[in-house]
Amino acid sequence: MATCYKCGSVLEPLPVPQWYVKTKPLAELALKAVQEGKTTIVPLKRFEKMYIDWLTNILDWNISRQIVWGPRIPVWYEYTGASNIWVYWLDQNNKLHQGNVRQFVDQGISLAEIKKGLQRSWVITGESGPRYVISVDEPNDGNQYIPETDTFDTWFLSSQWPFTTLGFPDNEDFKYFYPTSVLDTMWDILFFWVARMMMMGLYRTGKVPFEVIHLHSRVVDTHGQKMAKSRGNVMNPIDMTDKYGADALRFALIFGAGPGSDIAISEDKIRGMRNFANKLWNIGRFIHLSVESASTIPFYDAKMHQQLKNPEDRRIITEVNMLTSGVTGDIEKYRFSVAAQKIYDFTWHRLADIYLEQNKDRFKKGDTQALSVVLHVYHRILKLLHPFMPFITEEIWSKLPHKFNQPLIISAWPDK
Repeated sequence: MATCYKCGSVLEPLPVPQWYVKTKPLAELALKAVQEGKTTIVPLKRFEKMYIDWLTNILDWNISRQIVWGPRIPVWYEYTGASNIWVYWLDQNNKLHQGNVRQFVDQGISLAEIKKGLQRSWVITGESGPRYVISVDEPNDGNQYIPETDTFDTWFLSSQWPFTTLGFPDNEDFKYFYPTSVLDTMWDILFFWVARMMMMGLYRTGKVPFEVIHLHSRVVDTHGQKMAKSRGNVMNPIDMTDKYGADALRFALIFGAGPGSDIAISEDKIRGMRNFANKLWNIGRFIHLSVESASTIPFYDAKMHQQLKNPEDRRIITEVNMLTSGVTGDIEKYRFSVAAQKIYDFTWHRLADIYLEQNKDRFKKGDTQALSVVLHVYHRILKLLHPFMPFITEEIWSKLPHKFNQPLIISAWPDK
């Protein structure tokens, strides 16, 4: 027995006519685009197979819904006096009436009054069904019409999002931004949304809507359960942001998350990332205090690198260059969690626990090479960390002893 998934009430099926889209021709376009490499799915192996299976076995798509909210399907049924159009409508006293249009017209009620209070219309299909016209506005051809009251399936509307939001077909935004490079979304709507955007985008524009589909993690609780209001295990991100900061929440959601998998989130994890943000701030404050007594701190460059005398300076420079190369490669390959882990480990353990501790005396004495090196390393960390923790890194960047002409967000990404 079918029941409502929310309240558990028994459902009584009511067969009614529906609108469908023939999907096989559309699916063939979307299949071909992925198989030919025009669009890549990340992670590839598991989800490309799922995508192909879905589109290979796709059924025609029911795009009509018997709900009030949403754009109505732009169809008008011609009323010729036959009894093949049925309606629910409210009169001026908000009294509900139901029956075929013919019986109300025979009672002297105008079509205009019926349409004004129209709640629901449906038609007898087949050869005895009424002629219909597809039009946003009521046809102005001298005939009388009753509008369709079914609304579009939300996925049908959102499948057109990549191009309709950009003013397809003539807007300059569409010409510039379509197709886009990357779509980031969760894996559980690969079919409901992503595959349908591929179908509709290719059908309407002839081009794929995006070159890469990155499927990020699904957030679950510490027991591996999907967060849902009905389960009472939802964590309010606004509350967590107010308590620990947006950067801590962002980093907690990235840290330890593999694409197309589940990631457990807890307040303890967010608190731990807040502690990392504090560590980053304290490192900056320590460096700032260390350079205050120095007259000038030259920028680290290739010439200074040749003059480095301390092996620890050379080692930390080599390691931060390796970090840059590794993080850049990870980001380019959508391994965001791996990149975040590398930055975290290097900042906390290699820079703070080892290099700063071992060279405290040099900083106190105003060793310009040591100060230039640590500033260079810190600059590099802020740049690498900025995509993950944008707010604290931008704030620290604005307060550095070396003043820069532009905000961190538009500064150049460091070379590998």
